[in-house]
Amino acid sequence: MSATGLPDDGFGFGMFEHDGRAFVAVCLADGALVEAPFRDTDEVFAAWDAAHRTLTQLAERANGGGLTYGDVRPLPPVTRPNMHCAGANFRKHVIEMMYKAGAGRREGESDEERRERAADMMAKREQTEPFMFQGNWSALCGARDEVTLHPLGVRHDWELELAAVIGRSQRHVSTKNGHELIAGYTIVNDMGTMDLAVRSGTGPMSIDFTDKFQPTFKPSGPFIVPKEFVDLDTLTITLKVNGNVMQHEGLDDMVFPMSYLVGYASSRFRLVPGDLVLSGSPAGNAAIHGGAWLKAGDVMEAELTYLGGQRNHCVDEQLTDEQRANAQRIHQRIWDHLPSPPPV
Repeated sequence: MSATGLPDDGFGFGMFEHDGRAFVAVCLADGALVEAPFRDTDEVFAAWDAAHRTLTQLAERANGGGLTYGDVRPLPPVTRPNMHCAGANFRKHVIEMMYKAGAGRREGESDEERRERAADMMAKREQTEPFMFQGNWSALCGARDEVTLHPLGVRHDWELELAAVIGRSQRHVSTKNGHELIAGYTIVNDMGTMDLAVRSGTGPMSIDFTDKFQPTFKPSGPFIVPKEFVDLDTLTITLKVNGNVMQHEGLDDMVFPMSYLVGYASSRFRLVPGDLVLSGSPAGNAAIHGGAWLKAGDVMEAELTYLGGQRNHCVDEQLTDEQRANAQRIHQRIWDHLPSPPPV
C-alpha cells in the first residue's frame, strides 16, 4: 500500500482546496494530483459512467509536476449527500455494548446471562432486517479538519465506518445485487455524544440519533476510490486515539454486508447518486475502553485499507455568553447531570 493509503494500481478522487479555491482532482498512489474538469463531485455522480471514464483517463495520463496531496486540504468528497446509516451491524460491537458496557442491562441479570442474551440476539439479527437511520450532510468535515466538541455532554465518541457512494438511482434492487448501485467507497467517522443520545424515562423511545449530526461530527474522505480497486474481503477498519488502537476489524464481522445494505436501502428510500450508505461500526468505541471519551486536545487517526486515512484534532466549540446561556436553557436536564463541568 502506498504512502497515501491508495492502492498502487488504482486511484482516488475527491474535492480539495488550495489557496482558497476548491476543485475536483484525481489522486494517484504517490500523491500526485490531477485536476478534473468537473465543477464538483455532484457533477461526477450525476453521470457516473461517463465521469468514471474521464477520471480513469486522467489517472492513466498523469505525468506529475503539479500539486500533490500534501499541498492541499481535503474537503468532504461528496458535497451534500443523504446519509443512510446502518446500526448494530457488527456482531462484536453489539455484544460488547451489551456485555461489557452494560447497555440494555436487565435488573438482577448476571454477567453470564447478559453475555448469552447478547450472543443470542446477534444470532437472530441475520433473520431480520437491517436497522438504518438517516443523517444530515451539514455534519460533514474533511479528513484533516478540526472536530468541534460542543459543551452539551462530555461523552463524545467515535465510530469509524466504511461508506459506499451511490452511483445511480434504482428502486427495489436485489440485496444480492446492491453492489451494482455502488460507484466507490470512502471513509466516514460516525461520531456521536452519548449524553444526548440516551433519553431516560422514555421506554422504547430511548435513543435519539440527532446527537450524531452535530457540526464536524462526520469526518469524511479524503478520497472516493472506485469500487474496482477495493477488495472488501481484505479491507480493515482501524482507528487510533492519541496513538492507541481503539478499533481494528475486518468486514467479516458485519451482519449485513454492503451489497445487502444498499439493496435494502433501495427499497426503503430513493437513493440518489452521491448518497452515502454507512456500514455501521465495529467493536471498540469509547464506552468499551473504560469511558475514554474524546476531549479537546485528542487526535483521532483513522485508516481503511485502500481508502487512505484521516487525522482529526479535537477542539472545544467556542460559544458566546449568549449562545452558552441559550444552550444551557434548552438542554437543562442534560446540563444539570453532566459528570464533569461543561468545557469552557
